[in-house]
Amino acid sequence: MNSLIKKLPNIYYQTISSRGVTYVKSFDENKWLPEKKYAIKTNTRTIGKINSGNGAGLILFEESFLKSRPEYKDIAIVRYYDEKKWELRIEEDHSSEIITSLKVNSKHEVTDVISVGTYLLFTKLIEKDTLLESLKSVFPDTYKQLLSLAYYCLDECDFKSNRYALYAKEHKLPYQVPLTPAAITRLFQSVTEADELNFFSHYFESLYKASGTSRRRFWALDSTSISTYSKYLDAKFGHNKQEENIPQINIVLLTDQKTGRPLYYSRFNGSIPDISTVSFTFDNLLHIGARSFVAVMDRGYYSNDNLNEILSCGYHFLICVPLDKVDTFKDVLLEAAQAFICGDKYESAIDENVFTKKIVYEYKNKGKKLKKDLFVHVFYDQERAGAVTKHIQKRRVEVMKMLKEHMTLDGNNQSFAKKYLIQEEDGLIRINNEAFQEANSKAGIFVCVSDCIGEGKQAFYGYKDRRTVEDCFNDLKVKMSCDRFNTSSEESLPGKCLVEFIALSLHMRIEYLLRKMKENGVKLPHHSVRTILRDLQGIKTVEFGDGYSAVKTISRTQKETLKLFHVPEPVSQYRKNIAVPNMIKHARKPH
Repeated sequence: MNSLIKKLPNIYYQTISSRGVTYVKSFDENKWLPEKKYAIKTNTRTIGKINSGNGAGLILFEESFLKSRPEYKDIAIVRYYDEKKWELRIEEDHSSEIITSLKVNSKHEVTDVISVGTYLLFTKLIEKDTLLESLKSVFPDTYKQLLSLAYYCLDECDFKSNRYALYAKEHKLPYQVPLTPAAITRLFQSVTEADELNFFSHYFESLYKASGTSRRRFWALDSTSISTYSKYLDAKFGHNKQEENIPQINIVLLTDQKTGRPLYYSRFNGSIPDISTVSFTFDNLLHIGARSFVAVMDRGYYSNDNLNEILSCGYHFLICVPLDKVDTFKDVLLEAAQAFICGDKYESAIDENVFTKKIVYEYKNKGKKLKKDLFVHVFYDQERAGAVTKHIQKRRVEVMKMLKEHMTLDGNNQSFAKKYLIQEEDGLIRINNEAFQEANSKAGIFVCVSDCIGEGKQAFYGYKDRRTVEDCFNDLKVKMSCDRFNTSSEESLPGKCLVEFIALSLHMRIEYLLRKMKENGVKLPHHSVRTILRDLQGIKTVEFGDGYSAVKTISRTQKETLKLFHVPEPVSQYRKNIAVPNMIKHARKPH
């Protein structure tokens, strides 16, 4: 479309302020007159005009020009002032700040009543954020549409494309055109997987430059499953975390633990377990420029191969070791058990017993044997240990009774019986003391391993704070109702996921600010993102045909909410750069 602007003939403008009009004229060339010592425009002719005394507005082309250049017949070309110079643009946005045409006798016509509260909040949160900078850089032509869909996703908590047009009509958005479901699908399909990675590459670089994350970067890595009835290539049966018996796609998410800011995501085949996603995830992070952080991971990601992979990439980590794999560090566990008996390993700050030992870990990288110092942190909670032991004993009695009564055991009870009970051939059932003693020795214990975190208390807080990534998943799937992809094709997935990532980023930013306010004892009119958005949706403006926007009366709680997030209250005014010189300042006389 912008190529049509470049194909316009040479043009200049003649503004007659007294008549409120600007003529658009074309010419062939500037011809130099030596005797006069100046140039003149040759073969000038009027090709259109702008109904404005300041030169801004819609170019109304002459019929004679349109006959010779019919490609401009249905195109709206607007002249506007962009800070330092005059520019032309193709106007596709129905809510342009420049009034492009003057309707006769329409000054008092109400054109729209729109909600502006959530728009003001979202725009304030993202206006100076590196997220917006990266969107503009990677998606220069469509970032406003993507941002508008993210606003809709967060505000409505249920992304239904067939309702977006109605939402766009009733709410202010960065891109006001009411997109149809087909247009939204095309927009999603315009985003490729390569675009996603380029976006994250730019995002990481921008975050580092702007210090957009905490200086001591603990970034939580976790995954969730999104169930789907659609026949995507990656939709497969796997370990469904919602226990739904339908295919799924696995999503890996990386978040900043201090702020809850989502940083990166990736999709995986639904049959691939968490432990198998580490290699690709860290390889991707390495090549898109992610650096200088500690990856905090749950026990589902632990394996010797994964440790080797992370160390080979040069990343730092803090990972929980599952109890069935702690034998790798059995010497440390024995030392810890002896230390805990002495009773001097209690750390009051974390209300846990903690034992830390530095060991030398051997691993291979490209066939070479290498060594790396690791810190093994063993935590022990007596109360939790007692509860675990008692639970095993109680359940053991229940399962023995079920077996003696010849009841059918479900899968969980079968596994329990196989581990903690011994069934003789003659039908006698007895206790597996060895299994119980082993479980008892590990009860109340959890182990974390890190290559860089040498203090037990810091490791405890680092692992505990990984709940932020779980909060992200909960907010995305429960509070924002994004528990299904609901896209029509495989090609739409990258675009849909990107929009949800933007919406989640805004949601977590509000959550973080609310949490900080509560910690600082700030009195809040609302205590959840949902109630904040519902209240702000009530801030509306009445739009008139002459470009005037009247703000409806704002309530006390709405004012307090805007103030909390440093959002200026909207005021009644004419739109900026208005090209219609007929602003109403006084009421008409009654006669």
